[in-house]
Amino acid sequence: MKSAYVRERVRLTADHVRKAKALVASGKVEGRGIDWADDRCQGLVLRVQRTSATWYLKLRTTTLRIASVDVLDLDAARDQADQARLQAKRGENARAGLATYEAEVATGTPDDIAWMAGVIEAQDSPAPLSDADRRLRGPWL
Repeated sequence: MKSAYVRERVRLTADHVRKAKALVASGKVEGRGIDWADDRCQGLVLRVQRTSATWYLKLRTTTLRIASVDVLDLDAARDQADQARLQAKRGENARAGLATYEAEVATGTPDDIAWMAGVIEAQDSPAPLSDADRRLRGPWL
């Protein structure tokens, strides 16, 4: 089926990241793309599409974009996935924290400072409302 992702559960390695970058560079990703789910870090997925390779964290209720493979290596993606999982569990805005972390790392900020900026952003930003809260409170004034 050309419109579906090819999904595979593997122990992700640096070779998977290299292969993902090579597939994107050559434009030879078949179908919609490839999802490699890491069997070492719960919920971590490396998604390879024709134009990009991206780290994602799949949670029960949502999927969070962690960062591009051009910005984060495998170990950093695992660290960010673990951090985001804990932030989401505490009700913090993990999505905002991940976006801040990626932006900081992409501009050359040292990893420890980028990590702290992401933690602060996740704590300071209001978490998105759940479907139940949205129905209860509604968008009306």
